[in-house]
Amino acid sequence: QRDFYLKNRKDLTYFNPSLNITIEIHWRWFNNPKFFELPINDIWNSCETVVLGNSSLKTLSLENEFLYLLAHASGHSWKYLFWLCDIRQILQKNPNFNWSHLIDCAERLGVKR
Repeated sequence: QRDFYLKNRKDLTYFNPSLNITIEIHWRWFNNPKFFELPINDIWNSCETVVLGNSSLKTLSLENEFLYLLAHASGHSWKYLFWLCDIRQILQKNPNFNWSHLIDCAERLGVKR
């Protein structure tokens, strides 16, 4: 059952009701492994480290998170307005956003428009 889930899904979701916090652990971008195949080495090589309490965790680089948000929202036909707010927030808080990295990734994935 575990192997089937790992093969056919993209993440596990954990929810703490007392803190009202949801955490998703991803091992793939989307359920369909053929969609959005950014090589894992590209992801790991550009990860950022965040500190939560006494632990350090690797997380997506700002540019990879931005790319994922665009693909995710697009895959859902931009169903929720707050996705646009998330994207705007990233751009507003990061005036030195690495556009060349984003464009390179989009070209490699075949999603550049």
